[in-house]
Parts: sequence; structure tokens; C-alpha cells
Amino acid sequence: MTKQEALKLVAILEMAYPRQDLREQTVEVYARFLQDLDYKVAERAIQNHIRNEKWFPTIAEIREACVELVHNLPSTEEAMEIIRSAVQRYDYGAIRDNDLLRQAVATVGFEKIGYSEYPEPLYRQVKEAYDNLRKQEIKRLQSTPAVGMLGAEERLALIKGDPA
Repeated sequence: MTKQEALKLVAILEMAYPRQDLREQTVEVYARFLQDLDYKVAERAIQNHIRNEKWFPTIAEIREACVELVHNLPSTEEAMEIIRSAVQRYDYGAIRDNDLLRQAVATVGFEKIGYSEYPEPLYRQVKEAYDNLRKQEIKRLQSTPAVGMLGAEERLALIKGDPA
């Protein structure tokens, strides 16, 4: 996005959170660290934040929201549903193509979970591993340039689904 577009998004945040008094230097810092995002993605992330949060977002929160909009990173609860279902069906293929799911299950072992008489402690370990892996991946993605860039197809889908 352009600097002007980034400044526009910061202005929207200022209007939505009138108690947050931003100095000119703070506005410039926000604009600088939001510029590598796709405008539509950042706009959606900011709209979602305004709808759902009481407090002014940090730059990191905006970037993290953009990562979650653009990348397929199941929540920890969704991941555990996928993993439990895969184990119940003994279908390793259901998790093989997702690096985070595969790595989390590997901490314990797919077969070990499947053959265990008491799998709950193993599921807790997998859940903790997945949660940590997901957080690391979000951090990695939000710090890379162009974190919120979409291809033409994804951009069109986002625009069409935009309730604003």
C-alpha cells in the first residue's frame, strides 16, 4: 500500500478510538510499518479489530491479524479437531500436507496416539506443541516483508466478501 493509504488506515483507527491520542511521530511509525501490507487485507484486519476490540491495536496485532486473514493457519481448537478425526479414522493423510499439524503430531507420534488406551495426555502434548508452532509461524510470517500481500484471485475474493 502507499504511505497515504497507510495514513488513512491510521486515521480510521484514531477516529474509532478517540481516547487514543497519537503524536505525529507515532502516526508516522504506524504508517511505516503497515506500508508493506496489502491495503485491502490491512483494511479488513482493522475493521475486524474495531468491531471486536476495546483498545487501540499495536502494529504487531494488525500484522498478526493480516497473517491470519491471508494464511491457512487453523486455530488450536480447529487443529485438534482435525487431528482427533484423523487419528480416529487412522488417516495420516489428513494431516500430512499441513506442516504445523504434522510437526505437532510428530512430537508424540501418530501411531502412538492411535494405539493408546489413554490418548488424552498425548493429545494435550500435541495441543501444546501445535499452539507453540502456530505462534512461531505467525511471528515468522508477520515479520516478513509483504506479509499481507494477496494474489489477484485471493484479493478478488476478499473484496467480494467485504461487508463494508
